[in-house]
Amino acid sequence: MSEPVADPPTVHAVVATHNRVTTTLPCLRSLVAAAASVQLTVVHVDDASSDGTADAVRELMPDVIQLHGGSDLYWAGGMRLGLARAEQDDPDYVLWLNDDVVLDPGALDALLDLAPSPEDATIAVGALRDPDTGALTYAAVRHVHTWRGRRFDPIPPGSPDRPVAMNGNLVLVPRRVRRMVGTMDSRYRHGIADYDYGLRATRMGVRIRSTATTVGTCARNDDGGTWRDRSLSRRRRLQLLNAPTGRPFREWARFQRRNGGAWPIATVSPYLRTLLTPPRRPITSERPQVAIVYKSLPHYRVPLYEQLRERLDRAGIDLRVLIGDPPVGETARRDTAAVDWVGPVPQHEWRIGGRSLVWQSAFGQLRTCDLVVVEQASKLLLNDVLAVWRHVGGPALGLWGHGVNRDADQRSRLGEWWKRRTITDCDWWFAYTAGTADLVARSGFPRSRVTDLQNATDTLSLRAAAAARTEASHPVRTTGTGPHRVAFVGSLYAGKGLAELVTTVDRVRDRVGDVELVVVGDGEDRGILEAAARERPWIRLIGPRTGDELAGALDGVRCILCPAAVGLVVLDACALGIPVVVARADNHGPEVDYVADGVNGVVVDQPAGHPAYAEAVASLLVDDEQHDRLVEGCAETARTHTVEEMARRFADGILSCLSRT
Repeated sequence: MSEPVADPPTVHAVVATHNRVTTTLPCLRSLVAAAASVQLTVVHVDDASSDGTADAVRELMPDVIQLHGGSDLYWAGGMRLGLARAEQDDPDYVLWLNDDVVLDPGALDALLDLAPSPEDATIAVGALRDPDTGALTYAAVRHVHTWRGRRFDPIPPGSPDRPVAMNGNLVLVPRRVRRMVGTMDSRYRHGIADYDYGLRATRMGVRIRSTATTVGTCARNDDGGTWRDRSLSRRRRLQLLNAPTGRPFREWARFQRRNGGAWPIATVSPYLRTLLTPPRRPITSERPQVAIVYKSLPHYRVPLYEQLRERLDRAGIDLRVLIGDPPVGETARRDTAAVDWVGPVPQHEWRIGGRSLVWQSAFGQLRTCDLVVVEQASKLLLNDVLAVWRHVGGPALGLWGHGVNRDADQRSRLGEWWKRRTITDCDWWFAYTAGTADLVARSGFPRSRVTDLQNATDTLSLRAAAAARTEASHPVRTTGTGPHRVAFVGSLYAGKGLAELVTTVDRVRDRVGDVELVVVGDGEDRGILEAAARERPWIRLIGPRTGDELAGALDGVRCILCPAAVGLVVLDACALGIPVVVARADNHGPEVDYVADGVNGVVVDQPAGHPAYAEAVASLLVDDEQHDRLVEGCAETARTHTVEEMARRFADGILSCLSRT
């Protein structure tokens, strides 16, 4: 006799709305599509919408349970009203659902997997992503202790961090939890209520679990028009701060006192910051002034600055680029350039305990600027001055960089702590790559104010130079027509794996015979390769090369070796149709993300000193089919990753930042 089939669980979804019909209907449609495995009831609380939300929901869902407010419920009030109605039916689960969430198919099943029984003492939280960028927006949260009190950060899916609360956008609450914790505290009118509920639940022994992947989309709320919007006056920001949708003083004090820490400081902190922070000064000139301050001018950045300047000029914006001298120790690399319209900046460097601090004397040249973009580096003291200045009426500040120092040997614990502390202390982020953009967003900076620059070199010009050489009868050698040629391209300094480079080619020669190593670049550790070359005549050091000279130097090169510290050489290689072979290292730049194993290069999950790295290089030298496939992938990467696209993204980010001031 077959066992009886269990009835599907009952789920009451509670949705509170006010004048958001354009987001509410897609939300409810996605809910219905994701609810095939449950008995779904929707409780809709409409807080006196004037845009027809209530009628539209009834037309979409005739069986909806609909309640109405008088326009004074706000989110927490509307949710409490809906939750009370849902409790009358005592469902297995209650689903908190924001009206701007769009669920993926299977989203409810993923939540039920986290709390498979109504008697589980578990709150299941759906991680959500931005609909445009895919970055994490809302999820279960961890708390970060600061001197001002707790800050709550969304926990990325798969993180080992233990949640203490959650964003209330997509939350499944089983019957047992509701009986233990009750409903949202009636003393909170809006956005504090979800954090408070989660903290109370965890103190009672309830476990909060988040989905292993994102299960829907929900754009993060922007700061525009809120108490954080510095285009508004202090008085208006204070009004918005004390409003129900901000941090109303009595509610905020109750939340801080209930949930521990230095609650008096945490309570007054947003009020003091708002009171002491003047409005962002308006752009009064007909042509806004933007400055980029950088410690040096590498040759590969010249096309970017030229194109960015032209784009901004067409948009009615003046760009200044202010450049210092190369830092001590980097002059040997001979990779800097000079441009007549780029202004110099006196730069002073002090060595302290093996680390350096740099002061760029650009303050006087920035007084009339509306936006200043600087490299995100903890050693640059000017950045800290500009960060303070922006709070007291100075220009807007943009950070440009990696987000973190990926070089484990070179990074400073204190410096990285300071970078984490100041990573959000700016108006806009210009991230090197998508990975950096995600890192910045995970640090709590609004994803809507992050530009993924897709850091690039002038791949189009390099491709043209290579094509011109081919047309001029400079054919690329293929295997079997002389020695195999491999290359290293980049600055020669500690951390580049130069000794491992030589060892690798020694092993490759043992495997495939005659191999020549071409080294393009210079630097303070050139002596390592010069010493090796005295015993190995097959090593050729030819110094720095760019453009047509680089294309000529790499004629006949089968692959480029990247034993450590991979950077923009990946794109130069792709532009020339030369696959890279990357070894595992803990100091690669973010551009290592551009290398797709088996598509445009080879990624070896061993360090460069391991025989497996040499074996991968040897295989690529003799396997024509693999090589040809990677060359095709290189062409596609070079086509999509260009300095033209980087300049466009940079200009768009600058325009977006200026539009906020």
